[in-house]
Amino acid sequence: MKLFFREIKKEAQNAYSLIFDPNSELIWDAGEYLEIELPHKNVDDRGIKRYFSISAAPSEGIVMITTRFFDEKASSFKKAFFGLKTGESIEVKKPSNSDTFFNANDPKKEYIFLTAGIGITPVRSVMKDYSLNNLDLKGTLLYANKDEEYIFGEELEQISNDMPNFSLQKYHGKRIDREVLENLLKEYDNPVFNISGTRKFTTEMKDILLNQLEVDILNVRTSSFGDGY
Repeated sequence: MKLFFREIKKEAQNAYSLIFDPNSELIWDAGEYLEIELPHKNVDDRGIKRYFSISAAPSEGIVMITTRFFDEKASSFKKAFFGLKTGESIEVKKPSNSDTFFNANDPKKEYIFLTAGIGITPVRSVMKDYSLNNLDLKGTLLYANKDEEYIFGEELEQISNDMPNFSLQKYHGKRIDREVLENLLKEYDNPVFNISGTRKFTTEMKDILLNQLEVDILNVRTSSFGDGY
């Protein structure tokens, strides 16, 4: 199916959101992702396909892809993606996800989001969707970033402040480690962990949760695909 490019906006430093007009055939749950195919000239060895989380909430009426762009260092795909003109179309596909994929669609459960950098994109989708639909999101977002310019930082703080049973903890200059996660397990009863970030970050978080803290594998979900974000 096709999406039609509308505009681009800067979020933080090298992070940008590309906004598309939705296709009526595209139905997704907050936190899911798209496969994008974009044929272009001078294709490099990374090819013409990519996977991106949808950073918009389904109820926003747009499709938004938020990613980093490093100008001349960018891949041929990213250069073509960021070179889209208003009204131009891209071909997309929504893969089918398993129950262990990033999932926070049960308001009765408590969720702990473990996120690093651009991995915030599916979390933004979830939090925005709960907010727009006046639902009570229960849990905590642990958001690690290499500097103090957090993508969607102010927006997510505002959403969090409006939710009585949800909190946001920012981690700049320190790591999300076993002690942090162990303390959260004392605070929450049977929470669901959603991990989003690089493959390295995802692997580290899963190792702590599954192998060190022995969390039930059914309560550990990730949004890492390919090499992650």
